[in-house]
Amino acid sequence: MTELLPLPLLVFAVAAALAGSAKSSTLTEEQALFVSAEVARYARFVASLALENGAVVQYMLENSTTLDPASLPTVDGVTPAVYTQWPSGRVVPYFSHIAVIGMLVAAPQVEETKLVAERYIGWYLDRLNTAASDYNGVDGTVYDYDAFVDPSNASHVVEVAPEQHYDSTDSYAACFLRLLCEYHRAYGSSATFGSRRADVDRVVAAMLSTFEQGANLTAAKPDYAVCYLMDNAEVYDGCVAAAELYASAFGDTKRAEQLRAVAAAVASGVEQHLFDQEHGTFTVENFAARDVQPDQVGDILAALRDWFATPHNSCHTHTAQSSVVATGRASASAWCSLPMLLQRARHRSSNES
Repeated sequence: MTELLPLPLLVFAVAAALAGSAKSSTLTEEQALFVSAEVARYARFVASLALENGAVVQYMLENSTTLDPASLPTVDGVTPAVYTQWPSGRVVPYFSHIAVIGMLVAAPQVEETKLVAERYIGWYLDRLNTAASDYNGVDGTVYDYDAFVDPSNASHVVEVAPEQHYDSTDSYAACFLRLLCEYHRAYGSSATFGSRRADVDRVVAAMLSTFEQGANLTAAKPDYAVCYLMDNAEVYDGCVAAAELYASAFGDTKRAEQLRAVAAAVASGVEQHLFDQEHGTFTVENFAARDVQPDQVGDILAALRDWFATPHNSCHTHTAQSSVVATGRASASAWCSLPMLLQRARHRSSNES
């Protein structure tokens, strides 16, 4: 995912990252109380962006839209001429994931957090595309939406996705898996999604739908065959989170081990293809097409796909001829960083000393 976070969600992501500092002995009691209060305040602000149907919008609802009513459908008997006059907001699941993860990590004790997370989890799973409805033919994806809220009834929300757009298939799914893991950690119960195991399987399959077996990296999405450092850091973390989830929430240790193996493969792919040995840093450059051959991780992925029983055409695998590109843009999602990045930095530092 390569877009910048909307400011309100970025501020909360930073506040969430500071939450751990509130428990640190390096802070005075006064400083710790201040940080905790700020985190709680931002958690409640994010809660104010949650709609009654579970969606979490990027900004406060506005009384205007840039969408052309002529291009929109009638929804549940409400014409676009009517609902485009309602307050509206944009729902980009990737950004919503980060906001809700922040609430779960930093402020699970805030009253609103659990309800917002539960509703949002349901909202996302209810909107999983099928291979037939997804414009790339990938099962388990979710589009970006424009949401319109009836001013006379807040529970009446009209959602449209006229562009049928998402920024990625890998990052959207990966960060959602981290969200599920953090929910389970915070509340110790999978009741919210435990009965939807098949849908969680579909999200995992969507995350890995663009996995390039030779490079051990995922491309952003089938119609944008670029491998980003940030996306693959999130995929690594998504595999780690999913492995924990399958083991602890579903009791499936075999699938958990398979996902850990894929995480290790992604870390290896990042190290091999996205690290600039000459400059000692992770690259933002395009790499020439490489003649790389699939290795044993291909067998692991094949086994995973059999386990997940996803439609065949939802498991599209790119050829190894795709350009391998990384982004130098830092992710605000601290929980999605690769431990091996720090390991590489420490190794390099020790060699230079």
